[in-house]
Amino acid sequence: LAQAALSDDEPRLRHEGRRILLQSGMLANPGDHLVQVLGKGTLVEKQGAIGLLPKSDAEGKLLLTDPVSKFIPAFKGQRVLAAGPDAAAGPVPARRDINMRDLLSHRSGLTYGFLNGGAVGNGYRANGVTDGLTATSMTLAEAIDTLAAEPLVSQPGAAWNYSLSTDVLGRVVEVASGQPFDVFLRERIFTPLRMTDTGFVVPDAKWPRLATVYSPDGASG
Repeated sequence: LAQAALSDDEPRLRHEGRRILLQSGMLANPGDHLVQVLGKGTLVEKQGAIGLLPKSDAEGKLLLTDPVSKFIPAFKGQRVLAAGPDAAAGPVPARRDINMRDLLSHRSGLTYGFLNGGAVGNGYRANGVTDGLTATSMTLAEAIDTLAAEPLVSQPGAAWNYSLSTDVLGRVVEVASGQPFDVFLRERIFTPLRMTDTGFVVPDAKWPRLATVYSPDGASG
């Protein structure tokens, strides 16, 4: 990869003389390519949960104040493991349950193993908490129950941490809707919006259309 001119109308990156990127997240010539969406994919999970919130007195399967444990019993009795010197004292009981508002705003006390180098992150890595970015044989239910067994990095509602909160939202949607999460998204969001190429898995027939993901090579960048 080589940096190109940085004016607004010029490509930012080239590969073998071909434009591949205009700016972060924008392919120069997307054509019929399929691209991987990570961080922005959490918007879909949140939209799924918001779709189950009340729109009138007669509908809605979720409330912002609902505790997560209402849908995922493994989240009952959460513990908090403070960072720094206080961690030596061990985890303490959470002052209240994580609720839906906490998940939607990343104030649940959850984290990511790759973002947390402390005791909580170490526990995630040691105990097999999936980061949501790599392949796993676990179902969503199994992955979230494994996560629920780990202590929180902060009291629910007390601090913002980018986290697996959106993955938990996906499991809540499964339980509240009675549908697998991918089926719920396909029927409620993707199909109505004609997002025919959007999903969690790329079918074999579509692999040739998958855009290559580039990363630094460690030498030339």
